Amino acid sequence: MSRKPIVDKPTLEKLAAEGITQHEIARRFNVFQGTISASMRRYGIKARAVGRPYISREEKIVIPISNEGRDSIKENPFKKYLITSIQKETIPNKDVLKVFEQYCSANDVELILIVLKAKHTNDDDQIHPFFRDYKMLDRDVKLNDNIMVKNANILPQQIIPLTGLNRFVSRDGSTIVGATKQQMSNIGTPVGQYPKMVMTTGALTVPNYKDNRVGKIALQDHVYGGVFVDVKDGITYVSRIIRSLKNGSLTDMCDQYTADGKVITVRPEAMILGDWHVGDTDTVVREKTFELIKTYKPKRIFLHDFFNGHSITHHESNKPLDRAITYKDQTLTLEKELMQCSEELKFFIDNTPEDCEINIVKGNHDEFLDRYLKEMRFKDDPNNIEIALELSLAYIREQNVLEQGLQKYNDFRKKVKFIERNQTYKLLGWELGMHGDLGLNGARASEKSSEDAFRAIIKGHTHNSKIFRGVVGVGTSTKLELKYNRGLSNWTHAHSFVYPNGTQQLIHIINGVYE
Repeated sequence: MSRKPIVDKPTLEKLAAEGITQHEIARRFNVFQGTISASMRRYGIKARAVGRPYISREEKIVIPISNEGRDSIKENPFKKYLITSIQKETIPNKDVLKVFEQYCSANDVELILIVLKAKHTNDDDQIHPFFRDYKMLDRDVKLNDNIMVKNANILPQQIIPLTGLNRFVSRDGSTIVGATKQQMSNIGTPVGQYPKMVMTTGALTVPNYKDNRVGKIALQDHVYGGVFVDVKDGITYVSRIIRSLKNGSLTDMCDQYTADGKVITVRPEAMILGDWHVGDTDTVVREKTFELIKTYKPKRIFLHDFFNGHSITHHESNKPLDRAITYKDQTLTLEKELMQCSEELKFFIDNTPEDCEINIVKGNHDEFLDRYLKEMRFKDDPNNIEIALELSLAYIREQNVLEQGLQKYNDFRKKVKFIERNQTYKLLGWELGMHGDLGLNGARASEKSSEDAFRAIIKGHTHNSKIFRGVVGVGTSTKLELKYNRGLSNWTHAHSFVYPNGTQQLIHIINGVYE
């Protein structure tokens, strides 16, 4: 049974007689030109087609920022953008578009579209006429000296959209690339410097893929969303990846926008902090973290590598000169380190909402203490032997030795939970109880093994923020330069919010700025 034509025969005959092109008819009825062409062939009507797509190069409006970078920004400071992508021959998700427009209007943000190829990648593929009044990019654009938008012509079905793009980032600075998936990684720079980021946008159009293996994978990985960029000046910017649900709902910095036009402020269901490492925590990051906690009031906080273990680390057990440096810094005693950690934990309790649950996720640095006791290295360590003997009994009783050590100085049992190695913590589809260092059968973890096991996980350990499909890594809360990272580094200061609608958002702190 054939489908009823969108435009009837008399109407098409009348328009064709007036010399109206297929292109113009399609624009009037808000359909693809191919649909009009098929109807005319069916009725035997002849009308001139058109030699250009729905939106020509001349009709495209390009962001008025040249590649001059800093000089051009001076004329238009404090510009904000929401950058997303659309696929040719594909209709928009109107709920998502409606909420994007609402978000842009409320925050004085400019919506920019990156055009992607259609699923069959023909030269005459067209942009849906619904988008004809929106601004689009037809070239690479540098937003300031440190971030640019690149039209890399990534195929919508590409499984890993950032494949091969790191070389451009190393040359051009942090880069935003159009893709129907959301992915983010960091490119190494000399230790102590903030790394360059490369990220993909997500899409505004509905999924439109081939009916094959790659197409089915692309359908599962399709993400509605975009990248928000606030260009502060010629050097400084803030970027956040924003994810939208199919119904249009999106949350950015705890403001939730919905397709019915409402904006409500929500509390994060969880805040996962970059690895904390008491004693090595960056003072500015610490200050801004508690500022975030005070402002947004998360219901749960997850701490990774809260205990640093510098007083008993096995990495220095056979390095007496390094131990001498540690002793000189007055950080050698285990008791002093446990007291410092306990006071920091008490500070968390005193400076978080009363109903906030604090979770300490067991990681490799916590296990420095377990290993120290297990190997009985304290027998040759007179500075630590007394406290070590006390904790050895807890170890023999198979208790959490870090918990017992911290509990000596402050009582926090009502508010703090310790998540053990083989425990999980599921929240709104996310696994939050795994540190991220151990993979399959005790091997080193990878994005692949984490994805296979949990599909959606937010983890710590690597100190560099990332998004790889459902695998999200937070960064670190430490200084970017420590004794054990040398050469190049991709460490970042980043935390994660999990919102009530089930989406997560990485919050980067760059030079003390996060919004």
